[in-house]
Amino acid sequence: MKARVQTGAVLLCCFENPDEQDVLRRFFTQRRIAVYTAGSEDLGRAVGPLLGQPGGAAQPQDAAAAVPPEPALVFSALSDRSLEQVLTALREQQLAAGCLKAVLTPHNRGWALGALLEELRRERGAIAPKAEAEEGGAGA
Repeated sequence: MKARVQTGAVLLCCFENPDEQDVLRRFFTQRRIAVYTAGSEDLGRAVGPLLGQPGGAAQPQDAAAAVPPEPALVFSALSDRSLEQVLTALREQQLAAGCLKAVLTPHNRGWALGALLEELRRERGAIAPKAEAEEGGAGA
């Protein structure tokens, strides 16, 4: 019998709707991607270990991380091609639309999950006005 080798991992962060979490879990396991979950109680834990990776203690969280967390997907150990295929399939199936997305790196592996989510939120806030301006300029 042929063994099913995992092709990477994903952390489902702070998905409060159990049905949505189940759909995403099936989506990823069908693609041989290991699925880990984290909730609000994990915001102070380091991201790497939440994904089954070695990693140090989480960095302390600041007051900004007290903002209620948004759902997020954190990917690990996927090739660029596999990640692109997964993101395309998520878009096509209208799954996890609007949720934050990140890739585990040596730099963010030891970050507290809450700090990573806050950084992603800040980045999205900085990018959104630029994207809107580009879209507005394209039609002129």
